[in-house]
Amino acid sequence: MDISTWDRREHYEFFNLAAPCFNLSFPLDVTNLYAYAHEHKLSFYLILVYLSTEVMNEVENFRFKIIDDEVYLVDRLHPMFTHMKKGHSLFHVTAYKLDEPMDEFCVRAKELTENQTTFISNPDNLGHEEVIYFSSFPWVEMISLTNEHDADPNHSISRITWGKYINWGGRLKMNVSVEANHRLVDGYHIAQFAMKLQERIDKM
Repeated sequence: MDISTWDRREHYEFFNLAAPCFNLSFPLDVTNLYAYAHEHKLSFYLILVYLSTEVMNEVENFRFKIIDDEVYLVDRLHPMFTHMKKGHSLFHVTAYKLDEPMDEFCVRAKELTENQTTFISNPDNLGHEEVIYFSSFPWVEMISLTNEHDADPNHSISRITWGKYINWGGRLKMNVSVEANHRLVDGYHIAQFAMKLQERIDKM
């Protein structure tokens, strides 16, 4: 991208800090998602990974990436997600291209994670500029979150994490945290992501 004509240039330069990433958390009503997962015998977690990836691709600012001090707009983002096998306490990480319908993705992703033997599996050789990091904290309700990474003003991998869903008056709700680089993304864009994701779930 030509930074000199970019309408975000001043924001991009203003937030050129050692640690420009910020987190925002918001509640998500996942009642319909849970019902869909139960009815179709699919993973609640993997459905949410799929939907979040699709929605994040729709909000352009999340596809801005800083590579070698230049800003690029990548064509598409793909999921890189943690998972834990039953009976284990250590997690694994899996990444692969999301280019299939949701139900097929869930079946394929489950197969990959169940057969994974290495800590990280990336069969499609996705680059860091192509992925969204996903994780979950399903044991207790999550209120807030920080993420680990180097203090790097060019770090532009968005991170999404959610906690345990809780029954609130007959509806299932849980908190979702999104981390992004403020040089590229504002709270407005995270709000767009949150609202679009809720709309997708409500239509299930």
